[in-house]
Amino acid sequence: MRYGRADTVTRRGFWIAQLSWWGSYFVLFHLASLPGLADTSFHGQLILVGQKAAKAGVGFAASLVLYAIYVRYTTHWPAPVLGAVAFAVSFALGVAWELGMRAFYMQRMVDGALLRASLQPTFVLVAWSALYFTFLYRERANTEAARALRCAARMRSAG
Repeated sequence: MRYGRADTVTRRGFWIAQLSWWGSYFVLFHLASLPGLADTSFHGQLILVGQKAAKAGVGFAASLVLYAIYVRYTTHWPAPVLGAVAFAVSFALGVAWELGMRAFYMQRMVDGALLRASLQPTFVLVAWSALYFTFLYRERANTEAARALRCAARMRSAG
C-alpha cells in the first residue's frame, strides 16, 4: 500500500505530542541540573531556566525539521532505510544543536569534544523520531483496520 503526504500523524495529536515531549525535556533537564547549580539565588535559577528553555527551543526547532523531512521524503521507504535516515539526519541536527548551544553559551564552537557532545542531542532526536514513527504507524494500522472492516461489511451486504 502506498501512502501520500496526507498520511501523517494528525495535526492536533502531533502538537500535543510535540509540546508534551519538549515540555518534559525542559522540566527533566532543568531538574537534573539543579544539584550542580553554583548560584542558587533567584537570579541564578532564573538564568538556568532561560538556558534550559533555550536548549529545549533548539530541540523543538530541530524536531520540526525532522518532521518536515519525514513527511516529505519518507512515506515509501522500508523500515531499515527509514532508521538509517532518521539516525543520520538526527546526528546532523544534533551537531547543529550542539553548535547552537555553544554559540548561546559563548563557548568555543569547534573542538575535539564536539562530536561526542553532539551524541546527547542526537539521542534525544532519535528518540523523538521513534515516537513520531510509532504514532504514524499506529495511525496507518488503524486506517487499514477500518478499511478492512468497511470491505468486510460491503462483502456481507453484497453476498
